[in-house]
Amino acid sequence: MRTEGPAQAEPNFPTAQNPSVILFYDDVTVFGGHEKMACSLIEQFFRFTDHRIVFILSEENYRLQKELESLRERHSERLSLVPVQCRSGAMPTLEMIWQLPKLLFLVRLFKRLNPAFAVIVQGNIELSVKGLVAARLAGVPSVSYLPYVFRFRDIPEIPLATVRDLCNTLLYRIPHQFMVIADEYRKALVEKHAVPAAAVHLMRNLLDISQLHHYSKSDARAQLGLPDTGLVIAVIGRIYFKQKGQDVAVEGLSSLLGRNLRLLFVGEGPDRQQLVQICARHISEGIVVVKEWLENPSLAYCAADVILMPSLLEGVPLVLLEALYYGKTVVASDIPPFGEYLPPSQRFSPADPDALQKCVMQTVAHLDAEAIDFPPPASVTNQSDVNRQSILNLVQAMDRRNGGRCSHVNS
Repeated sequence: MRTEGPAQAEPNFPTAQNPSVILFYDDVTVFGGHEKMACSLIEQFFRFTDHRIVFILSEENYRLQKELESLRERHSERLSLVPVQCRSGAMPTLEMIWQLPKLLFLVRLFKRLNPAFAVIVQGNIELSVKGLVAARLAGVPSVSYLPYVFRFRDIPEIPLATVRDLCNTLLYRIPHQFMVIADEYRKALVEKHAVPAAAVHLMRNLLDISQLHHYSKSDARAQLGLPDTGLVIAVIGRIYFKQKGQDVAVEGLSSLLGRNLRLLFVGEGPDRQQLVQICARHISEGIVVVKEWLENPSLAYCAADVILMPSLLEGVPLVLLEALYYGKTVVASDIPPFGEYLPPSQRFSPADPDALQKCVMQTVAHLDAEAIDFPPPASVTNQSDVNRQSILNLVQAMDRRNGGRCSHVNS
C-alpha cells in the first residue's frame, strides 16, 4: 500500500474481513477538545464492546498521536494507529478537488481494512470530510461524531459562509448515523437537517481523570504565583475572542477587579497578545494574570474560586466538565449546551459585558451558600455508564445495516 508522495508505512493489523473492527478517522492537525473526547469515547467502546479499533489520523497531529500511543499502551491488542498524509485545511470540502489523489488513497485504504463501520471524528461537518466521502465510495457504513451543529453564516467573518452552508446540506446526508454530545445538537440535526431521530445518538463527553490532581488552594496559588488571599476568577481555554469571548470578560469585570478579586487567564491562541495589551495596566498591578497553557491544568482549577466561560460558540467544553469535577462554581454564557449543565442563575446573555458582570457579582455574593449539585461529579468521568446504552444502540444499528457482521457487544 502506497500513498501519493513519500512511502507510507504498512499498518500493523489484519487486512482480511474485519467485522470486529471499527475504523476511526480524523485528519485535523490541531489537538482540540473533540480529539480528547474521541480518545475517551474509544475507552468506552473498549469497555462496552469487544471491537478492535484502527485509528487513521493526520501524521501532522503529533499531540493526537501521542495521546493515542498512551491509549495503546493500555489496550495493545485492540488499538492500531495509521498516520497518513492527509489534513483538513481552511475549507476542507473545496480542498477535495485538488486533493483527489489523497481521497482515492483513502478509498483504497478503507476498502482494504473493510471494517464493520467507520467513525469520522468531525469538529464540524466539513472537518475530516475526506473520511466521510472515502467511506461512502468504499462502501463502508459511516458515523459522524460531531461536537456541535451550527450554520457558518451565524459566525462572524467566515469566508463563503452561505455557499458552505448550502454545500453542507449535502454533507449531512452522507453518514448513516450520527453521534452528538448535547440534546440541543440532536434536536438541530432532526429539525434543521431532516436526520431521522433514530439515527442520532447522544454521547455525553466524559473525563479521563487519571491526569487530574487535587491540590490545596494555597499550594495551587503558590505554584502559579498568585496571592493566598482574595477571590480568583479563572478563564481557561484557547484565547480566541470570536469564539471564547475573553475580551467580553475583561470589559465586564474590569471595574470590579482589585486586590480582593483577581482574573486569571490560562491558554494560548491567536488573540493572546491582544489580551495582554488590553489588560496591561491590570497585569502590572497584579490583578490580572495571563498564563500560557499549563501541562498541569489541575493547578488552575484548584487555585480558582469561580470558572468563567464567556464563550460565543461551544460544544461541550472539557473545561466545563473539569470544573464540575473539581466542584467549582461555573458562570457561563447562555448558549447551548450550558443550559444542560448549569442553572439559569449561573448563565448570562452572550457578548453582553453588563450581563456578565451582574451574573458574576450575584454568584460571588453567594459563594458561601450551599453549592448546587448539578450535576454530580461522577456523571462526568469515564467511570460513568451514562453512554453505555447509546453505544450499544449505535453498534446494533450498524449491525442491522451490515447484516449481522458487527454485533460484538459486552453483556
